[in-house]
Amino acid sequence: MKDVTVWVQRFPDRKYLVLQWHDPETGRRKSKSAQTTDAGEAEQKAKDLAYELRHGKYSDPCRMTWEEFCDLYADEKLGGNRLATQKKAGYVFESFETIARPKNLGAVNERMISRYATQLRSDGKRPATIQGHLAYLKAALRWAVDQKFLRELPKVVMPKVSKKGIIRTITAEEFERLLAVAPDKAWEAFLCTAWYAGMRRNEMLDLEWNGDAGKPCVDFGRKRIWIPAAYNKADADQWLPLHPDLAETLLPLRKPSGRLFALSHSPREVSRKFTALAKRAGLRVTLHDIRRSFGSRYAPHVAAPVLQRLMRHADIKTTLAFYTNVDGALDDAILKA
Repeated sequence: MKDVTVWVQRFPDRKYLVLQWHDPETGRRKSKSAQTTDAGEAEQKAKDLAYELRHGKYSDPCRMTWEEFCDLYADEKLGGNRLATQKKAGYVFESFETIARPKNLGAVNERMISRYATQLRSDGKRPATIQGHLAYLKAALRWAVDQKFLRELPKVVMPKVSKKGIIRTITAEEFERLLAVAPDKAWEAFLCTAWYAGMRRNEMLDLEWNGDAGKPCVDFGRKRIWIPAAYNKADADQWLPLHPDLAETLLPLRKPSGRLFALSHSPREVSRKFTALAKRAGLRVTLHDIRRSFGSRYAPHVAAPVLQRLMRHADIKTTLAFYTNVDGALDDAILKA
């Protein structure tokens, strides 16, 4: 057992009291914020820290910068994941760095994560969106613990999300209003692809005229839209039927190769442009609402496993939770009994 003394120090330029001690190995003075202004509480924390130091249970917070950690996590952990997962994780980490401003990985704690969630809520983010952000952060921090970069996982409090809510869908009349304000043929085709195929934003932006690049592509011959495994939550190559009306819209724009929709290099910029477009049409909707509308239109007409394939959900529970409605069947059942 090492002989270590920890004392409480007050500095006029510091908000909180500071715990200080001499490193038993190097003799250098070290310090740590007590995270309190109460002298009694700080003294208790000094005793707890002294115990940890004497029994070898204390380790300094990781000094790795947040940027260095994100790069390492992306290379070693996310490298084999779907492209969409990598992009989403990158977006979450960038958002966390911008809002929470962690100096290093060791600075990420419960309070910082809680303040981050609070700011997302203040910015108008929905509980499900906040939950998604926190899930990505928690997974990354758990990996940091596994790699011994952090001693323990900070507590992450997930917001409560309703298991099933009323989802926003777009009617055929509203879709026509969106088409009426589309700035050009490319945007019209983009909107039609969302409406007739129910594809996600990034999938549509990566759509190619041929499949040589390993990206989603249109196959007019077989009347299908092919979507490689890297884009699917089910981690398998999948396809969607090419609706005749969508084929008619896309054919005049057909090229030997290249992207279908060169709308922007930034997916978020496309979403912002869509929001402005919807506003001109007198609507408050998102691109994902068009995908939801696709699922809702087919839900009454096909079996749940078929709808799951059309929506390409990894788990049929997602399909059942948001896109099936048994109210009509209940009414029929009670009348027939």
